[in-house]
Amino acid sequence: MSPPFHTNLMWSLRFLQASVLLPLHRSGPFSCRALPIRFEEVSTVKKPGRRADEQTWETYREEKKKRNLSQRFV
Repeated sequence: MSPPFHTNLMWSLRFLQASVLLPLHRSGPFSCRALPIRFEEVSTVKKPGRRADEQTWETYREEKKKRNLSQRFV
């Protein structure tokens, strides 16, 4: 028998990171170096419950299209 355990489930966090690449290969036998210049959290849109009305679902669908990772990156 295995010991009892508790699952600690957490929502995942999504981040966008923009980095600048430094061309260090010109000055010696080095690889390029990436320096982060912007770091932003991108949260997901909360999904409505099963009993939500059609207006709430329509708003959810619109927000989901507006707030996806590709749109947030642009």
